[in-house]
Amino acid sequence: MKLDQFPGLNTISDVYSLSLNGLVQGNNIDLSKEGNISRRPGRTKVYTGVIEAAWGDGQDFLFVEGGELKQLNSDYTATTLVVLTVDTTTLYVLRSATNKLYWSTGYEHGVIEAGVNRAWNIVDDNYWAGTEDEDVLANELHQDPMPVGTQMVEYAGCIWEVYGDMVIYTHPYSETTDLRENFIPVGERITNLGAVSDGLFITTDTRSYFYAGRNPAEMNVVQQAPFGAILDTMLQVDGRVLGEGQNTLGLLWASSRGICAGFPNGALVNVTKQQIKELSGVKGAALLRELNGQQHYIAVLQS
Repeated sequence: MKLDQFPGLNTISDVYSLSLNGLVQGNNIDLSKEGNISRRPGRTKVYTGVIEAAWGDGQDFLFVEGGELKQLNSDYTATTLVVLTVDTTTLYVLRSATNKLYWSTGYEHGVIEAGVNRAWNIVDDNYWAGTEDEDVLANELHQDPMPVGTQMVEYAGCIWEVYGDMVIYTHPYSETTDLRENFIPVGERITNLGAVSDGLFITTDTRSYFYAGRNPAEMNVVQQAPFGAILDTMLQVDGRVLGEGQNTLGLLWASSRGICAGFPNGALVNVTKQQIKELSGVKGAALLRELNGQQHYIAVLQS
């Protein structure tokens, strides 16, 4: 018997009536958009060590090993950037528009510029440089150091970070904040934070929200889904990858109901609604892999 196409994973239909309309489980395989199944190719080891947490974006690869934050070099050796005070298995990194790498382990944070780590700025002396009100506004600006948070995004000229059940943001084009007012309370633990062109998607354990607007004080919050998402599974992707007619950046994450996509204007699509009944996990890690001209969202979930 010849099978020309596999429709992919299916945990919605009853396993005994599934027939050839999907896979109950797929181990070590790749599925193309044409429905062809192939064995997942092997990999060649390029670094020997015990990596506890990692982040990469195709330009840089940072990882935690032996209580140190390291950077992988082009010859696959490693350079120690920071000796951490607390060993950790989590690492969050944001590449800013100015090509700085803001990192956090949830216990400590820093900024990497040209391969050298430094502390986040505590005071921005030239924050208002070049403006008509430079002297007046600089004196009035309340500058607090950013607390150590977790997930970070850059949006509307600010750096936004998750801090428990709230999101804290910097002053525009600054590394400092005003802890008296530069925060958005969400009300429960935040599991994911991501930005699109006109707002922020914020997920919790039980809900998914879209905060529309570019002015934090005037954002309009809309609940987009009555279900939450798994911690640390959100990625920013090219919207065209999803085939939803989008030509701008979007987001992908693992929700409790399957893989979801978020787009500008707050559009939220459960892209696996017809295939996956539910997903569960305490937390996860995600990456976007390109293979044979196709991009695959891969999430590893810890139960």
